[in-house]
Amino acid sequence: LRGVAGKRNLAAVTVSQASKEAEHRRWVTRDNAAEAFSKIAKADVGFTFSRTVAEERLGLGRLNLIRARNDGGVHTRVVISQSYDTGQFLTDSALMEDEGYWGIMDSYSSPVSGDD
Repeated sequence: LRGVAGKRNLAAVTVSQASKEAEHRRWVTRDNAAEAFSKIAKADVGFTFSRTVAEERLGLGRLNLIRARNDGGVHTRVVISQSYDTGQFLTDSALMEDEGYWGIMDSYSSPVSGDD
């Protein structure tokens, strides 16, 4: 796939699922890639997408840059706002600052009235 994209001067995008161990982690990392780690090693750029239940309720998610062949920006983290109801995977974004963010998210983690 990468060779075909290179020949045609196209960007190629593929997806992969995370291993079961990643289910309850705040950050999905390259170590959580299901199947073979070689998928990540061959990529020019690799991102993981993560979100907690609270973030899902708020229409938020997080992208973590886990592979950047020509850049030292690995571990750059971005919080994104989403609107799946309107078909928008990304409506806005900001560089992630762990400090303070998780305190805010933890305040939304308690079950909402009427949730099971």
